[in-house]
Amino acid sequence: MKGLRQWLIDSYNGVYVIVLKPHMPTIVTVVALVFAMLFGLFWGYVLNPVRYYDGAPHQLRGEWRDEWVKLVAAAKAAEIYNDADIQRYLALVEDPANVVERLITDTTESVQAALIELRPLVYNSDGSPLQGREAPKPGSAISDIVMLLLAIIITVVLAVVVSLAWRILIKPNVVLPIREALRPKTEEDIQRKANIDAIRARRIQEEEMRREAAKAAPTNPYGPALTQRLSVYTKGRQFDDSFAIENADKVFFGECGAAIAKKLGNDVAAVEIWLFDKEDFVNQIAKVFASEKAYSTPEVRAELEEKVKDPATDIVLAQPGTILTLETDRILVQATLLDTTPTATAPNSTFDKLTIKMEAWHKGTAAAPAPATAPSPVYAPPAPAPAPEPVNYAPISAPTPSPYAPPPVPPYTPPSQTAAGTVYTPPIVAPPPRQAPPPRRPDPTPFDDDPFGGTADFDPLDD
Repeated sequence: MKGLRQWLIDSYNGVYVIVLKPHMPTIVTVVALVFAMLFGLFWGYVLNPVRYYDGAPHQLRGEWRDEWVKLVAAAKAAEIYNDADIQRYLALVEDPANVVERLITDTTESVQAALIELRPLVYNSDGSPLQGREAPKPGSAISDIVMLLLAIIITVVLAVVVSLAWRILIKPNVVLPIREALRPKTEEDIQRKANIDAIRARRIQEEEMRREAAKAAPTNPYGPALTQRLSVYTKGRQFDDSFAIENADKVFFGECGAAIAKKLGNDVAAVEIWLFDKEDFVNQIAKVFASEKAYSTPEVRAELEEKVKDPATDIVLAQPGTILTLETDRILVQATLLDTTPTATAPNSTFDKLTIKMEAWHKGTAAAPAPATAPSPVYAPPAPAPAPEPVNYAPISAPTPSPYAPPPVPPYTPPSQTAAGTVYTPPIVAPPPRQAPPPRRPDPTPFDDDPFGGTADFDPLDD
């Protein structure tokens, strides 16, 4: 029972809350539709009743059925129709014999005479009353209320169904494509569509790349890549891609990405590839793919050199097949430039399109240097103090009295032997004992005690 309840809750949250609720009509809209339906009924039955034409006599109201019988009686008196036709016309109303008997006593003498002459025709030859067509019976008040409630319920259901069908099926699949096809295209629309098509093409290429990599034997000693993505720059796109480096268990190791490193005018001349290792967040590695002009122009190259550590190897010409390798103690990233599309007006300066394959591996614990084991806590004598000015005094153990007497120190009885087996020798003058710090790997740069504060920014900046 508990499982069924949870299934119902999950179905409600998954189907209604996420899929249907955003497309449901609002309560105000539904109430407005109900009031519009009620006003239509009031208008059609009270203010401006519907008029029906060419109906049968039995569908008329009671007073108009009486008029029909009187007209038939007048036609009989005038001998317009024969008796068979008169009986056929009388049979078009309900219970013609009862109508004739009732009207004989309630009408004028001239009409009474015509009805008396008509009376024999409302009976059959065997004396039984002539059968007419049954008239519709008016409904009761309860049936009218039920019909009104049904009309309201049907209106609400139709409002919900039409709204869902319109917003989920009709509008996105029929109306918007037609409107988009008829609307004049601007440069922004064309560029937006090109970017969307490029994203779709990139996803297809990524899937093909993963399938091919899964079939082929891994060539990297660290096994299959954790991240295999395509970073595609197209002209006009705000290019700043970032890809998480995670294993199958969603354990986060770092990030890699690509961003614009340098523009010449409005076009891209260099692209920066960067790597962030969460275990070494102080340092962010970056390398650059540069166009021929950006690579060889001193002013532009000077700007690019500020982004990398080793300009001689970290800035390369952007040519198809070129590979940049970014590496930390735990992560290896390879960025392969698959293809380039130079700008038509400046083929050696800027690019209209760049396609970069990003692959990342985690080296594992074996590749990282093993941390040094901290020594057992033992007493370590401090470094010898600077030599004081020469004074005349004898060692403590000397029997000869010294003209200089050191200040008294609190009594201290050290253990006879330390854990390391070294015999303790008290110093003559010693500061408070301290423990030797464990060895640590020297940092290449000063340690930042606030890596995520105002001075740290791990996102590549666009010049």
